[in-house]
Amino acid sequence: MIKLLHFADVHIGMENYGRTDPSTGLSTRVMDFLRRMDEMVGFAEQRAIDLAIFAGDAFKTRNPNPTFQREFAWRILDLAKICPVVLLVGNHDLPINIKKASSLEIYDTLRVPNVTLGDQYKLHLVETKSGIVQVATAPYPVRARLLEGDDELSTRRTIAD
Repeated sequence: MIKLLHFADVHIGMENYGRTDPSTGLSTRVMDFLRRMDEMVGFAEQRAIDLAIFAGDAFKTRNPNPTFQREFAWRILDLAKICPVVLLVGNHDLPINIKKASSLEIYDTLRVPNVTLGDQYKLHLVETKSGIVQVATAPYPVRARLLEGDDELSTRRTIAD
């Protein structure tokens, strides 16, 4: 049996109702989100999770500041030491200009071990400690990409076949 961990919508950068934590320089609200991610990583380790799937919206905005990116990355790297991680691109992760990179694309660019980016309609074969798992990714649909003829529709049909 495959043990799967699913999480989404962490929205790092949400600072409403928080104040600056003097020990970190970050909003107490952001620190709360990050602590929950730390707990999740601990849960994955305790339960020997086979595969983690992040279903998008890592950050509150499309252009997160580098500190928020670093904090999210540390937790993804810790999780990837435990099990493979699939990062699906959500609407908050996508830039307005379709020619620009998403906030999660750096993981693919740097070929971060044990991290798979789901920014295309694609079938991924992910090696886990319990065997190979097929993960079909379908990132947040962007009208401009579909109208541009980005081949996403034909790829989607290929996956369906």
